[in-house]
Formats: sequence, structure tokens, C-alpha cells
Amino acid sequence: MESDLLSRERIVGELIGEYDRLTLEMRDVPSTAAAVKRLVRWLGDERKRSLGVGWRLCVELMRGHELGRLLRTDPMVRRCQWRPSEGDAYGLVEPFVWGWDDAMDATVEAEGPGLTINTVFMAMGLAAAMRERRDMVRTYLPAAASAGAGTAVLSLGAGRAPETKLAAPDGPLDFGQWIAVDPATGEDASLRRRASRIDWRTMPLIDFLDTRRGTESFDFIYMIDALDALDDRAAALLVEKAARLLRPNGRLLLSAFATDLPEAPYMDAVLDWRPTLRGESEFAALLKGVAVDGRTSIATWRGGSERVAFAVLERLSWAT
Repeated sequence: MESDLLSRERIVGELIGEYDRLTLEMRDVPSTAAAVKRLVRWLGDERKRSLGVGWRLCVELMRGHELGRLLRTDPMVRRCQWRPSEGDAYGLVEPFVWGWDDAMDATVEAEGPGLTINTVFMAMGLAAAMRERRDMVRTYLPAAASAGAGTAVLSLGAGRAPETKLAAPDGPLDFGQWIAVDPATGEDASLRRRASRIDWRTMPLIDFLDTRRGTESFDFIYMIDALDALDDRAAALLVEKAARLLRPNGRLLLSAFATDLPEAPYMDAVLDWRPTLRGESEFAALLKGVAVDGRTSIATWRGGSERVAFAVLERLSWAT
């Protein structure tokens, strides 16, 4: 018992010593930038070393340390740590990734260290990964639109859905039907005006799918982050219900943060954000168990940022 206590005291002392050093490094913009990058790397190494209780102790000590206070001067960090229990971290971080007005206003008003921390972290890989998850949808929209005026698109877990601006009446793409579903009200007034043809729905995704089977079908269905909060069993159920709404030659696009996402420990420790990470093999296993009438094809790949895994399930034409 005494040896366990001494070991814990030693670990606590080492952690606090590291936090002291990182805090002292955040003197000005150049040093803060370097310290944030080092913190991201250090948290990754520390989570590999100290699993379970040790990692939670690491997080708890950091949040109670002066370093934790400095990190919370970043409005993105503060919003994530203070969100309601049902709050969605992806929806809170995404405005900072895209530079939407509400995030820009909060960042401009931030303390000096908070502005620097936000700027540095948003220049790292997580922001690129989140943009890539949206941008990959855009590569599939032209093919969907080519099916003609009767094309139907379904977004599950839409959030603010910035990609829907492509469906605006004066935009390059037009669809017969586009439904965007999110468990919470994610879009703002400007997006509603800009993409007036979008049929926005606020309801649980499973409930929406259960009420649509046998009455509606879609050429293209996509999920940006709908699987992030789901374990494999719940994810498989959602994917299967969605896949059953695909028309022949219709495609279901999925994305997830990759299993080796370097920023994942920072997301956990600082943003209180623990999405389910999935790679190509995890997606392949998930989709192979999906039961859909007719033949299907499956493709999985790693995105250009190396931080995102994608998967597409295509319901093949009856004549294929």
C-alpha cells in the first residue's frame, strides 16, 4: 500500500512538473505556438504510457493546473468543457474550423493566449480532417445530381451542413429532394436562406429512418459524424437502416476519424471529446454485416489528411 502511494506521488509530481514547464513556456505568441504543438505530442505519448486510471489522473491534474486555465482562454476549449452533457463537441468545434461568424466573434474577443492556442490548434490536423469529412461529400454530389431532376439526397447528422449551399437555386447543383436530419437544431438562419430547398428535420436519426422505410428512397445518403458517438452495434443498426433506403445504384457515404488520429489525446484531455475512431478495416467489418436486398459493393480508403477513414456502400442495379 505504501509503495502504491509513493508511486502515485511520484507520478503526480512528474505530471505537475511537466505542466509547470508547459505553462512557463506560454510567454508570448512564438513560445505559446511551440508549447501547444509540444502539448499535443506529449499527450499522445502519455496516453500510450498511462492507460486507464493513469490517463484519467493525467487529465484531471491538467484541468486543475494553471495550464488548464490557460487552455480555457481558448473559447473553443471553454465551450467544449462547459457544454451540457448532451452537447455535441463536433458541432461546437466546427464553427472554429470553418471560421463562421459566431466562432470568429468569440475568438477575436479572447485573451491573448486563447487566441494563439486556437490559431495554432486550428492550423493542425484536426481542422483539416473535419474539413475533409465535409469536402468528400462534395465529390459525390455531382454524380448524384447527374441522375436527373428526381435525384433524392439524405444527410444524417447534418449539423449546419455547409455543403448544402450547392443545392441553392442559383448554385451549380440542383436536386429534386434534399432532406437534412439532425438530432438537434444545427443550421442557422443564413444557411436556411441560402439553401431554401433543403428540407430540414430535427429528430433522432433512427426515428427518421424507421418512419421512411417503404415510403421514400434516396440516390445518395451520407453521414458526416453520425457514427462518432456510436459503438459498433449501434453504428451497424443505423447504417443498415439507412442502406435499406438506397435506390439501385445509390450510394451511402460514411466517415470517421482514423484510429491513429494524432490529435485524439488532446481532444480527450482538453476538449472532453472522445469520438469512436474507425479505420478502413473497422469500416469494412461494419459494412460486411449490413443486410440489404440485392447486391452491394463496398469500398474503404484513407483520406488525404491521413486522419480520416471513408467508406462507401453502393446498392447495385438489379440489372448489374
